[in-house]
Amino acid sequence: MGVIVFFRLFSIYLKLFFYFYRLYNQCRQFKALPIILNLVKTDEQLISLALDGSQKSWVKLVKRYENLVYNYCLRMSRSNADAMDLMQEVFLAVYRNLPSYQGQSQFKGWLMRVTSNKTIDYLRHRNAIHKIMAKTFRMIR
Repeated sequence: MGVIVFFRLFSIYLKLFFYFYRLYNQCRQFKALPIILNLVKTDEQLISLALDGSQKSWVKLVKRYENLVYNYCLRMSRSNADAMDLMQEVFLAVYRNLPSYQGQSQFKGWLMRVTSNKTIDYLRHRNAIHKIMAKTFRMIR
């Protein structure tokens, strides 16, 4: 019984293998693979569509980089809540300044520069607040 099941599964596997092999060769023969791969849009295409008002393109762009930005903010702020706030501020700043993105460098680099600047501003502000609170506490004593 077990041998029969094995050979049936193996024959199904072979049929699938040859089906996808033929499909791959047809795509290669007719050069359809670039068309299939074109379904994934580049950053520049998404930016262009977002500037034209496509909300879906903007959401795709945010989804593509949200983990990267969040992890950077978390590493710098060491707080989940602060990292989420920073990420929101970063993407808001990117959205506002998207028309000024010139495309001379990769979007990822530009995004991370904005992220870095926002994080540094946040850390400076947080340190200033801590210093003011420390001074106030010393004066109360």
